[in-house]
Amino acid sequence: MKMRIMSYLVLVAFFVLGGSTSFAAEDAGEPFQEDIIDLLGTEGLTNTFYGNGAGTYIDTGTACSFFGALAGYWNTTGTHNTFVGYGAGIENVSGSGNVFIGASAGSNETGSEKLYIANTNTTSPLIYGDFADKYLRINGQLQLQTSLTGPLATFFRTGDGDAEIQIGQSTAVNEAAVIGFNQAGAYYYMSVYGLGSNRLVFNSNGYLGVGTTTPSYPLQMASGAYVTTGGVWTNASSREYKKDIKRLSTQKAIDAMKQLDPVEFSYKNDSQEKHVGFIAEDAPELVASKDKKGISSMDVVAVLTKVVQEQQKTIAELSKEMAELKKELKSKGPLTLAKVRSEN
Repeated sequence: MKMRIMSYLVLVAFFVLGGSTSFAAEDAGEPFQEDIIDLLGTEGLTNTFYGNGAGTYIDTGTACSFFGALAGYWNTTGTHNTFVGYGAGIENVSGSGNVFIGASAGSNETGSEKLYIANTNTTSPLIYGDFADKYLRINGQLQLQTSLTGPLATFFRTGDGDAEIQIGQSTAVNEAAVIGFNQAGAYYYMSVYGLGSNRLVFNSNGYLGVGTTTPSYPLQMASGAYVTTGGVWTNASSREYKKDIKRLSTQKAIDAMKQLDPVEFSYKNDSQEKHVGFIAEDAPELVASKDKKGISSMDVVAVLTKVVQEQQKTIAELSKEMAELKKELKSKGPLTLAKVRSEN
């Protein structure tokens, strides 16, 4: 008798607290189960509803858990739904296998096997998923961080529609050490950011930009240098890239050329292939890099060009002199021994 009274009290308590249906389980005591069946019928014995109007119209739906006022209000035949929050899944009539968490989460969703985590009735919840297709979407930023100051990974969509994955710290104060994959229209990029600007970019053509976000060649540098489609390295040589422009003196070029010592050699990491060139440490400062570890081939070409130009000038002058001598000799007629003696 005490057991039956307790069963009624539990049932009444659910109604007083706002439940529009009650709780039952297959392994509940027989007297308790029979009393609930007498009052509620045989449907919905594996449902749990809590909140004013929660699961109001449930009919044959089973294994549903609705928590919150009006949660699952119109659901009648759905099974295995979990709605948590005021009005969560309120318009879902027959969907099954849904999980809606948050006030009004999934309130407009009528399908099945969906995941909504939101605090409004938006169709773009903070977290959306499809259990059937095994699909999860984050409508916002997803950050993974080991500590407040540790490594950070951020997954988000930017204001202009680009989808990005950033790894590293990125704040208004310090925007260094961030890697992102961006989508802008039909173009895809992989960028390495540093101090607020792009450092490395791959676009959909397979072009690589170093310090530039819009490479027009397979490899393009911020300096303007690039590698052509045919594989030819092209130095940046436009006047707009340069300053302090002045003519290279002939004497400087001649002095530099005299110091150039051509050698044959092999690189240590490829001893089988032979090369000819110069040793940077032995080269004149005019063509060697600041650290004396490299030589610009264009600098050497400029030096040789200046020397050859000077040589061509000298050759032209000598040729002119030879022509004048020939003309003078021709005007004097045939040269004979007697004429030479008379002139001397």
